[in-house]
Amino acid sequence: MGGADIARITGSLLLIVVMILAAAWWLRRMGMLKTAEGPHIRVLSSCQVGARQQLLVVEVEGARLLLSANARQLALLHVLTPPPAAVAKNTPVVLGQPKVGAWSRSQSRPTSRPKPEQR
Repeated sequence: MGGADIARITGSLLLIVVMILAAAWWLRRMGMLKTAEGPHIRVLSSCQVGARQQLLVVEVEGARLLLSANARQLALLHVLTPPPAAVAKNTPVVLGQPKVGAWSRSQSRPTSRPKPEQR
């Protein structure tokens, strides 16, 4: 085996490794490749807002957080309220009684129409 054959094989292997790394970077950038998540942390949603900046909705031990992430820092923007399903699941409802704060049709519009003014 000559020096030219070794150089060609090494070049081919390097090209394949570079292609695999480029494909993984592209898939991760497009959101098709998920990163590993721990048992207590889940990424619920992410959105690219710039070339190197994204917004993340993360759940950590039941709390939902809105984070801003870029190449240099990770910042907490807001602590989100629990989703409506979780609130409704923990709220007892007695049948036959409206929920507190619920609006009925009679409350949302007047019961009688105002009479037109006569000239």
